[in-house]
Amino acid sequence: MRKFKGATQVGYGPENIKGRIVLMSVALVFIVGALFWMQLSGSTEPEQPDEQPAPTTERIALPEVFPGTFDGVRDAEPADQRVLEADELKVLRTIVRRTTAGAIADAGAATLDGEVHARVLAAPDDARGEWFQVRGELLAVDEKDAGPGSSETEFVGTLRTHGDALVHFRMQRTDDDELAVGDWVRVAGVFFKNLLRDAGDEARLAPLIVGPQMLRSFEDFGEVTSITPEQWDSIRDDTFDFVTGPQDAMRWRLLAWMRDRPQVDREEGELTELSDELLSQISRDGSEFRGQSFKLPVSRVQAATARSAGENPARLDTYSVVWIGNMTWKREPVICVQLPGGIENYPPGQFVEGEVVFFMNIAYDTATERHVAPLFVAKSIDEFVPERDITLHVLLIGAAVFFIGLILTMFVLLRRDRKRSELLARQLVERRRARRAAAATAGATD
Repeated sequence: MRKFKGATQVGYGPENIKGRIVLMSVALVFIVGALFWMQLSGSTEPEQPDEQPAPTTERIALPEVFPGTFDGVRDAEPADQRVLEADELKVLRTIVRRTTAGAIADAGAATLDGEVHARVLAAPDDARGEWFQVRGELLAVDEKDAGPGSSETEFVGTLRTHGDALVHFRMQRTDDDELAVGDWVRVAGVFFKNLLRDAGDEARLAPLIVGPQMLRSFEDFGEVTSITPEQWDSIRDDTFDFVTGPQDAMRWRLLAWMRDRPQVDREEGELTELSDELLSQISRDGSEFRGQSFKLPVSRVQAATARSAGENPARLDTYSVVWIGNMTWKREPVICVQLPGGIENYPPGQFVEGEVVFFMNIAYDTATERHVAPLFVAKSIDEFVPERDITLHVLLIGAAVFFIGLILTMFVLLRRDRKRSELLARQLVERRRARRAAAATAGATD
């Protein structure tokens, strides 16, 4: 290709400086765009399904009570109410032997108290063979032979429920041989008949429950709205040399209080925040801080477990134990928080915050040494989700806008430069043609 002297070569090859700038700018924009896309795609939360499967509750299958088991049972007349049908009772003992009081409760057995108790007394034929559970205070209890010719014994007695209803029972075993009149027990089994038997100084008509076992229980706290100063004063802290752990009665009362306590909206700064210095003071002597509410700052879950509560006066099925740490707590690196009910969404590493009430200092042992940590109770603790930092996004967007503007500017400048170059080339051609024409005219004249 013929080149004109003085003309500027226009193009995007490596010999052209402007072309190199454009290529580098495009490459840089591509890299920034790729980083921006990766940042956005990495921070996008996974899509949640529109519909979550409904939770299912499995029920334990209890032993089947066969038809005809109660054909010979009568309790319509006072004379029948004093008699126990031995053959039918023997069959029922065989059936209930294959289960436990816990399994009966887990299967959803109704509580034999209140309206249910009144229904059974009024219409025993309709309720015969149903599974029930009940708690109450022992009015009478005795260990007797299971029946003629049997080497087994069973526990026969009467209890009074929290609602002042009477229930007779015959249980095959117990978890506590020291149970006596005045203690609280829990029994579960099958309704056999309305039985008239002695309960104290007089004969009382009450439903008879035949079941597998009698468990020690406790009188229901009911709704707990406050803790008295005397109850707070009864608590003693653990030390390195004196370890008793949380007293069960007080722990259940505090967990019931947390359960029944209304949620209070606090103003910012209303509660004292747990700091390293404050936790150190609590660990040295907790009596000054017992029962006080504190703000749990954003901290990290170290471990969390939901435990079966067993028999307890708070009537809780489960309670949770959560160990929490904070990088700013140097002298007392962890605390323990107990809550009523099962815990959810608190895996190790989860950030949490909330309001806690100081209970006591507890001692715990590691593989090498003993430590003392403050124990708190709480109604709940809240999951903390940090706000999304958009600084990087803003910088990336700004960089993208800048480089897009740079490309447009370079494009406009290059286009203008090319037009000028083309105009200059045409002018040079025209001048050369003009000079040649002038030279040809001069030659013809000569």
